Amino acid sequence: MYISRNLEQWNAFLQMLKIAFEENKAQEFLTLLLTADERDAVGLRLQIVSQLIDKNMPQREIQQNLNTSAATITRGSNMIKTMDPDFMQWMKQHLDLIEKTKRIFTALSHLFSPKWWKKTGSELSFVFFRRFCFVADFSLCTYSIFRLYGTTKNR
Repeated sequence: MYISRNLEQWNAFLQMLKIAFEENKAQEFLTLLLTADERDAVGLRLQIVSQLIDKNMPQREIQQNLNTSAATITRGSNMIKTMDPDFMQWMKQHLDLIEKTKRIFTALSHLFSPKWWKKTGSELSFVFFRRFCFVADFSLCTYSIFRLYGTTKNR
């Protein structure tokens, strides 16, 4: 049986998603509604959009890097063409911010590795630093949709 797309249902979902974010329940809400494969697909879709917005590499290279089909990349590209340019600028700005934050956390975690902390004899500082990174990363988790599906590392 075919059921037509219902804008009312979509708007109800968006309203619930907004409430879930406001009440810090987004992770649980999306985990309830999406399977692990669907959460992975959302994450992949965001990576595709991010790389298409950057325009640094051809679609074929994006396809190979992300191990996905040409049709998936083309769908993303076609959707970008239909979107409001102001919205796409907003997306680029926020995706760039997320990428910069990821690079900072990666650099800090390498710089302040457990081995370094043990050499300096500062275990307590290491525990504090790891907790700080987890808290900071968690706030990023609520900010970034591709981290909602469980890729936040235990820090």
